[in-house]
Amino acid sequence: MRIVINDANILMDLADLDMLDLLSSLEYEYHTTDFVIAEVDDDRQRIKIDDFINNAKMIVKTFNDTELSKIIALSGEFSSLSITDCSVLHHSKETHGILMTGDGKLRKIAQNADLEVRGILFVFDQLVEKNVIKEETAYNKLKELYTFNSRLPADEIRVRLEKWEKT
Repeated sequence: MRIVINDANILMDLADLDMLDLLSSLEYEYHTTDFVIAEVDDDRQRIKIDDFINNAKMIVKTFNDTELSKIIALSGEFSSLSITDCSVLHHSKETHGILMTGDGKLRKIAQNADLEVRGILFVFDQLVEKNVIKEETAYNKLKELYTFNSRLPADEIRVRLEKWEKT
């Protein structure tokens, strides 16, 4: 089973959409880091994410001193990334996991390091492809997502909305 390392923005968006639990219907092992969890300061999001963790649906990686030194070194190497970004980058490298992020800078650095990187649209695609949700639900949830996360790629959103609207 492939490991997916979740960045904060993906978890927060899925929590806001009430879709976080749907991840467990896909055949991945979900991880995140303690740094990511510390970034979630919205109480509603935090409750949903904590429930996901407490129900053994996601593993939270806590780093030892040696690993923290490597993360700090990464933050020195990539000054545009936060410590949290470096924590998921490091964990993705160590586990050979898929990095799930919507952060453009992190995405580019991870891709340059030959890591597989996916975003929230991949989650939507997988949920539809595996028949976890209907295309109509994906359409409605994606429209909702775009109302509060306008940084998503508009062209990719439009393609999916046009495809899913027809069903």
